[in-house]
Amino acid sequence: MAPRIDFMLNLTKVVETYIATNKLNEHTPGLGFQYSVANQIKEELYVGRGDIAQATSRLSRNSSFQICSITKIFVGLLLLKLEEKKVFDPETTLSDYFNDAPLRIRALKLKELIFHTSGLIDYLTIIDPEFFAEGWQTEKALDLIWRLNPEAGASRGRYQYCNTGFFLLGEIVQKITGVKWFESLEEQILRPLGIKKTYSAEQDRKNSGTIEAYEGPYGQWKPRSACPYLYGWAEGNLVSNFDDLQKLSLVFESDVLFKQSSLRDKLRERSVIVEGETFYSWGFQILEKHDKTWFMHGGGSDGIHTLWIYCPKTRELILSYANHMMRTEADPRNNLNHALIDHLDFKFDNRA
Repeated sequence: MAPRIDFMLNLTKVVETYIATNKLNEHTPGLGFQYSVANQIKEELYVGRGDIAQATSRLSRNSSFQICSITKIFVGLLLLKLEEKKVFDPETTLSDYFNDAPLRIRALKLKELIFHTSGLIDYLTIIDPEFFAEGWQTEKALDLIWRLNPEAGASRGRYQYCNTGFFLLGEIVQKITGVKWFESLEEQILRPLGIKKTYSAEQDRKNSGTIEAYEGPYGQWKPRSACPYLYGWAEGNLVSNFDDLQKLSLVFESDVLFKQSSLRDKLRERSVIVEGETFYSWGFQILEKHDKTWFMHGGGSDGIHTLWIYCPKTRELILSYANHMMRTEADPRNNLNHALIDHLDFKFDNRA
């Protein structure tokens, strides 16, 4: 049996070591870390600024940040709710929604987008940031996706993480509901959970106090907000904070959205194997580790890294964000996400 982990003590030490190693302080970009049990904060740690030019922009539990791919959890819950209302069917194909897509893409089922088994090329991994220079243009993005994917791809049927799928799912939600996917998310998911400070990055992020993103090397910080805040829609668009991300755990603790047991069973039964004991289901990565079942997702773009890890059995929640990137070819794993999940021995598909 694997040894039990003292999460409160050891995880905080991991974060403190990361801070010291990367020389983060009150004048640099930084990070936030929080560990809670049953919605009670046990440990938290914050260092650095959300805007290095502003001494008053100290990072805290109230800081708003782009949550990147944690957005997929929210979108997965929205899709489950629409399925429950019988207006979304994961067995239907893309042909019902995109008549102008290449033939083999139209043949893909929506569930292949949900479970990352479509074989589509991930457009965010090869796109030039200049593509977004004039702002987000959906039709332009769709045209790019169709051109990148004349066929479904040789990897169809196997798990291969793909932001393209969730971008398309967001567009499909809009076609089904007649409103923007974020409006549906607000009505169906955010309001019932009492989540009030989670935004679409399309909205005025300056008014919401969203932190800036930076890249190193140390002491030579360059803002990266021009790129990550324009990325897409349902694959990584949301801005949130620790209080709202803590409320997200209510989907496992109350029946406000779904029956608790039925949600856990549905996620576990309708999933695909990623690696070993790791599964992917409706925006959640699921891991059996340390005699517990963990639901999680990591997120990252240039300069932002985020993490949400939750165990329904013990009601333990681990949250983190960092607004800097100092990865190099010599040390590509130098970010807070990797420091935490490596310590926990969580082997899952971390896209930071």
